[in-house]
Amino acid sequence: MNKCKKALTLLIGASAVISMSACSNEPVVSKANTLLSYITSDGETRVDFTTNELLLNYFNNDTASTQDLYDVVYEAMLKKYYNDPAHATELEEIEAQTRTKVEDKKEEAQDKADTDQTDYDDEWKRILDSELSDLRENKRTEEALYDKYLVENMQEDIGNRFYDNFQNWNEANFEEGTEEYKDQQTYNIFWGENGYLEKRIPYHVSHILVKVDAASNTLYNAEISEDDANQIYNVLEPLAHGDFSFGTVAELHSDDTSSNSFGNLGIMDTATSFVNEFKLGIYIYDTLFNDNDPDIEANATEEKDPFNLYGSNNDEFFNNLGINFIPYEVVTKINQYAGTTDSSGHQVNEGNAAYYPRNIIFNTYFNNHNISFITKEHRGLTDDANAEATKLINNGSHVGNDGNVYYSDLVSNGTWGDENNYNYTWKNGEALTDETLKGFQTIHFNYDVNGDHVIDDDDTKEVLCDENGNPIIVVRAGTSDYQGVHFIVVERSGLDATRTYTAPNGEDTYTSTLNEYFAAESPIDNDGRINRNAPYVSTTGESNTGEVAYSKRTYINNVVSDYSNYSSRATTLENTIRNYDTVYDYRVFQWLQSETQFEHVTMRITFGDQESIDITQRIASYVANQIESNADANMIDDDTWDDYVEYLKNQQDQRKSKLIPLTCAIGFSGGYGDENSDLYKVCHYQD
Repeated sequence: MNKCKKALTLLIGASAVISMSACSNEPVVSKANTLLSYITSDGETRVDFTTNELLLNYFNNDTASTQDLYDVVYEAMLKKYYNDPAHATELEEIEAQTRTKVEDKKEEAQDKADTDQTDYDDEWKRILDSELSDLRENKRTEEALYDKYLVENMQEDIGNRFYDNFQNWNEANFEEGTEEYKDQQTYNIFWGENGYLEKRIPYHVSHILVKVDAASNTLYNAEISEDDANQIYNVLEPLAHGDFSFGTVAELHSDDTSSNSFGNLGIMDTATSFVNEFKLGIYIYDTLFNDNDPDIEANATEEKDPFNLYGSNNDEFFNNLGINFIPYEVVTKINQYAGTTDSSGHQVNEGNAAYYPRNIIFNTYFNNHNISFITKEHRGLTDDANAEATKLINNGSHVGNDGNVYYSDLVSNGTWGDENNYNYTWKNGEALTDETLKGFQTIHFNYDVNGDHVIDDDDTKEVLCDENGNPIIVVRAGTSDYQGVHFIVVERSGLDATRTYTAPNGEDTYTSTLNEYFAAESPIDNDGRINRNAPYVSTTGESNTGEVAYSKRTYINNVVSDYSNYSSRATTLENTIRNYDTVYDYRVFQWLQSETQFEHVTMRITFGDQESIDITQRIASYVANQIESNADANMIDDDTWDDYVEYLKNQQDQRKSKLIPLTCAIGFSGGYGDENSDLYKVCHYQD
């Protein structure tokens, strides 16, 4: 590339712009040693620019100029690196590849000439013109083409070398305090300070999706089908009783294509395009409410703010919004009343489906676009009917000017309570004593679960979990392609630095670091033996030393499979890690500076008697800014958080007075009885 020509071209362009900017009637003139001179709009002030001044201005203020300088220095470093005798063998291979590529282009020209009956020299010139279009025509030669391909091959090779040097997942392979370890800390693309784990915070997630017929904008009045209601039950019932694994239930009942892989969605990191309810819901749980893992608590502080939740100033809203809890009893009731469409043989509210019990239950508990959990609790659908009915009668209902039925002073989930805490009255459900419900585990929340206005050790719930003890998060979500309810399991949180797992014998335990869990290694070799390059536990109880005892649980073998599938997953993960960073070449540049000692070279450009430019510092700042900008681009931005908050505020506002109370489902399913009764009147649509 002819950087000087490009710089001068831009300089001439800048001169033209300045010339056109002169508003005076005085002509633009030139003087001795002056490239440009003009009179400003006041008609008096003369501005003179020398060539040196204009070049200095260009290099000081034009970003493109820094990119040009970066390209020149990068090429110089590459050639210095490969011309070192220590890399003679590598250079020979690259030169051979380059000669082959040039010869291929010559054959292409000859084939074209033979096919079209044209002159070879003309065809060769067309190729040179195309490949070297940024050079002057008289510089477009075979030697220039060779040099271009040589540099390209060097760049590809150095990128591969960088990856090979800094892709090792096992931090324990490097002795702390050594230069090698320090280099790994700086450059390792997996666990280094700018690596994938640090910058993208990968989560391994699985889910079960139940698609529903409800429209996207029905925040309080969604209508689902009988099949939808039954499917929700069919998903949750076997999980609640511990009859099947989460993956098996996903395979049997999920409406998502991930059912083919037992619900496994793979990696969700900060750049993954998942709906806000799913992705941000997980981040909210880990950042604000997850009180079950010290590592997650330590890494989700306001100071670290890994997902910009605090930085967006929305943490207070989500703390106040809190968590929804879904008593398991309503899961059984939505199934029991799935097909109920009349009350004791009579239409209710002119057949308005919003009053079907399945829809009232769905809207109350499953139609929340913020996070919920299934609890091992009653909801008093029979025992509390009289009390609920009394409250409902006392508060009454009315039809607003917009034609909607409103229930006075209701909070967001169809019950009454402290107006400052929408969930207050229904936090304390009576525990179910059914011993067959083995899918629930005690989970501690950093949230006022028991409603005593104090967050302490008593804030626990028996929550539906998968077979590994991971709480199942429930969110209502959708796009233009689907509407549904997600049942989500976080197999491994990106904030969980070290986690304890149960060994294959079901008794012993072992720890697994985040590096180990996301290691891009098949746990077995193609002969079926344990791969010693993958995370394993030895017979001595130490990781990756001594005789192999068993493989650790990782992202690759989370679902037991064979070598072919493991290898495929490992390759996909390897590509994800390697290609996550759009500024990968800038990281290679930084490392190459150190390798070639260019970081200790001070490069300056001087134009005549003008102040010189420190090229070394200029390029270093440029590269650092590119890396930082890329990191910021993958952060969850304020607008994303704000959009989600506004959506949830709208949800809460609509549910507060429009949600049909659960009591109406009780009355509906059991028969309202006397049409003159107060309960019938308050639940019946008022004309």
